[in-house]
Amino acid sequence: MHEKYGPIVRISPHELHCNDPSFIDTLYAGGSVRRDKYEYFASQFGIPEV
Repeated sequence: MHEKYGPIVRISPHELHCNDPSFIDTLYAGGSVRRDKYEYFASQFGIPEV
């Protein structure tokens, strides 16, 4: 199904199926949720960005 329609597929009016973990936070987070948390914490320990 994802090979044909892509990483996010609506399988019913109220349900999505997500095959790519990078989209999950964007889909299910509220409007006030920070989505860049990992980069902030990684920079505190000197981990370089990819």
